[in-house]
Amino acid sequence: QEGALFRQLTRGKVGAGLSPKSVATIIQNRARAAGLVGSFGGHSLRSGFVTEGARQGIALPAIMAMTDHRSVVSVIGYYQAGAAETNPAARMLERSIKSTSD
Repeated sequence: QEGALFRQLTRGKVGAGLSPKSVATIIQNRARAAGLVGSFGGHSLRSGFVTEGARQGIALPAIMAMTDHRSVVSVIGYYQAGAAETNPAARMLERSIKSTSD
């Protein structure tokens, strides 16, 4: 499937894809609302996906298929070793999982 992941929604109707600037603004606002500090944008999601996939032991070719990377060198550039351990958002997810299992 092709096309934009982030799209306009108006009265329940799915519209055209959002611009990269709009996506970046939304991600920056949500990161700030979550109490995260740093620079975030659309590529932050891609980097997070690659990093979390590697952390969970998912094979690199499977990760590359989802991110549409053709080069191992390119996808490795998105991998941030240790990022999940220092990211407060990762702890939010862990708390959420723990509270639903209690």
